[in-house]
Amino acid sequence: MNTDYIKYLSSTDQHLAEIIKQVGSYSIQKRNDSYLSLIEAIVYQQLIGKAASTIYNKFLKYFDGNIPEPYQILSSSEVELRAKVGISRMKIAYLKDLAANIADGRLTLNDLPRMTDVDVITQLTRAASR
Repeated sequence: MNTDYIKYLSSTDQHLAEIIKQVGSYSIQKRNDSYLSLIEAIVYQQLIGKAASTIYNKFLKYFDGNIPEPYQILSSSEVELRAKVGISRMKIAYLKDLAANIADGRLTLNDLPRMTDVDVITQLTRAASR
């Protein structure tokens, strides 16, 4: 954590200073695996902390603790994913759509880390709408 930024923010805004004091240290987790990041984002969407983490870990465990290949997601049973993992129908549809777009080449993830947020969103939504 860069303490210069923290000191500056704390000195300029009393309310923010109190929040910073309450929250304490933080870290931003950077990943190089866009595929895993997208899977995690889908699973975590609209869930809070421990519940999201539990479902995400069950999802990986369902695939023997490994990051599933797109073909594995595509061939997985919706019924089992709902019953054994606890993923909603909509999230299963999103995961399968992501996997299908990667499997058939409509979506390539290699360039995402170097793209702007706007370009990433454009790339992902373009693939999803095809």
